[in-house]
Amino acid sequence: MGRRGRGGHGGHHGGAWKVAYADFVTAMMALFLVLWLTGLTTKDQKKSIADFFKDPSIFGQGKGVMKGQETPVNATIVDNPPMGIQPVPDVQSPPASTESISAEIQEALMEGSLWPFRDSIQVKETPEGIELSVVEKAKKVLFDSGAAAPSPRTIDILKAIARELKGISNHIMIGGHTDAHPLALRTGYTNWELSADRANKARTILEQSGMAPARMWAVRGFASTHPINEKDPFASENRRISIVILKN
Repeated sequence: MGRRGRGGHGGHHGGAWKVAYADFVTAMMALFLVLWLTGLTTKDQKKSIADFFKDPSIFGQGKGVMKGQETPVNATIVDNPPMGIQPVPDVQSPPASTESISAEIQEALMEGSLWPFRDSIQVKETPEGIELSVVEKAKKVLFDSGAAAPSPRTIDILKAIARELKGISNHIMIGGHTDAHPLALRTGYTNWELSADRANKARTILEQSGMAPARMWAVRGFASTHPINEKDPFASENRRISIVILKN
């Protein structure tokens, strides 16, 4: 019986040292973990780890946000975008109203950059928006007869219009118009092609003068189908470029 008693006491003592050894191994693992973390982390991260051991509540309760930080712990932080990808800020202003556009153009015609060309620019409101018509006057031709290339004066007018419209985000629609005289230059090239080519030339000048290409909504050739002078389809003022600032 004495031998069984010693055996029972020895078994109890053996269990106690196993628990102590397990505590020692756990403590060593925690020590190695801390040493490993301090070797991999930055100065700020080390401070956060140290603060955690001082006061674990600084990590927040269920919010996943460290005290003093606004970035979630599980968020991916990207300091710089990948090569070839640049952030594009959305700075486009909303479309201007027809009233404000008309007032701005009228002011430019009265005392602004469009004043030198006031006799060649007509402004009116249409169902689509505000239309600027650059019309041809006697001895002030927009284009040479049958040619798509604009005259130097036409280029100056379009540059001035581009400067005035540069701050407006509305889309633009450009139309070319001719009089009713038929073309006899070459087979297959009619007033339809000529009016479309002139409108496209005007688009190019506007874009080269600073107007964003993305604002161009349409480029159209009307030939002689939309005359200003309906009584005289051959009148010079029917030869023109129309620039419509769209409502939407």
